[in-house]
Amino acid sequence: MNRREVKSAPVLRFKGFTNDWEQQSLKKIFTTITDYVANGSFASLRHNVKTYKNPNYAYLIRLMDASNNWNGPWLFTDKKGYDFLSKSSLKPKDILLSNVGAGVGKTFQVPKLDKPMTLAPNAVLLRSNKLNNQFCFYLLKYPQNKNKVLSLVGVSAQPKLNKTDFGRLIFNIPSDRSEQDKISKILSKLDKIVNLQQRKLKLLKVMKKALSQYMFCQETEFVPILRFNSFSDKWKYERLKKLIVKEIKGKAKADMKGTKSTYIDTALLNGGSITKVDSPTDTFHNDIIILWDGSQAGKIYHGFTGALGSTLKSYKPKYSGGFLYQYLKSKEPIIFLRYRTPNIPHVIKDFTEIFKINVPSVKEQEKISKTLNYLDQRILVETKKIGSIKKIKKFLLQNMFI
Repeated sequence: MNRREVKSAPVLRFKGFTNDWEQQSLKKIFTTITDYVANGSFASLRHNVKTYKNPNYAYLIRLMDASNNWNGPWLFTDKKGYDFLSKSSLKPKDILLSNVGAGVGKTFQVPKLDKPMTLAPNAVLLRSNKLNNQFCFYLLKYPQNKNKVLSLVGVSAQPKLNKTDFGRLIFNIPSDRSEQDKISKILSKLDKIVNLQQRKLKLLKVMKKALSQYMFCQETEFVPILRFNSFSDKWKYERLKKLIVKEIKGKAKADMKGTKSTYIDTALLNGGSITKVDSPTDTFHNDIIILWDGSQAGKIYHGFTGALGSTLKSYKPKYSGGFLYQYLKSKEPIIFLRYRTPNIPHVIKDFTEIFKINVPSVKEQEKISKTLNYLDQRILVETKKIGSIKKIKKFLLQNMFI
């Protein structure tokens, strides 16, 4: 690839392509711009198209199916309904454009499924028989083109996009089909890599959830379902208070700006940037942090050193901080359900007095902690990989189109 600063060609381009790009309206780019209601009147659609929640002849594809990552639940129609909706029958790799509602302007590509497919309401079907259809999909993802589409959306309680106005929009495209192919190929490869990484990430999270469920004792049990061979002693049921040395309520505030300590607040805990405050360091890497107030009260964190913010508490563990963190983290849903006040959410005052934990020997705690912490690190690595690949794709989208 090489860079060109010419208005009629993109900044980033594959070697060998020098022709200027040309302007075309979307109604010329797309051979098909249609929707559900193009098949007939509302009365005829009601009469001829029946829908089913159980499997039938064809899928009735909705925008929510894309939002659900094409994993269902599905909506179906019968052979009569599918035939009646012939103007909006779908093929794999067709482009769907949301034209109504909060997600107006979003685009999706139809996957290959095991039954015929046809379009449901509230979306527009886009298909090009002249251009590379995959290229057209990325053409719509180019930020400036997305803004052009969104500029057509009226300001109302129900945002809506008119497909006729959409067809009048002018976009820049390469006249050489092979340039379209190369652009779509590299972006498709990045999408495939992201999808593979996301599947890997999902499997790691499933594994972590399963191990968290089986490596800890349930409330009425004293031996876990899954255990390292070298351990056989029964676990002990203890109050949380007996497993911590010290409990600290955060006092640091954002306006205490300085250089003394890292300010530990919810922004930092959830991936935000580091800020410094003139407040003493009171929480350390091995301590457990719990969000005490707010809608997410009861959320558990670990691995931070600094001055604790006023909406947080920290516990200095008597034994393995890693084990205590993993146990409490696995019980977050229970903490949310049983150990918070009902109105303005905050964790109940006597939480450490009444919350009980099944604990094994320190050596077993450390083994469990090491296993689950390893999975956390793998999850973090894969999440960062996905973020890096998405940044590369974003850069290419911004520079390979005009």
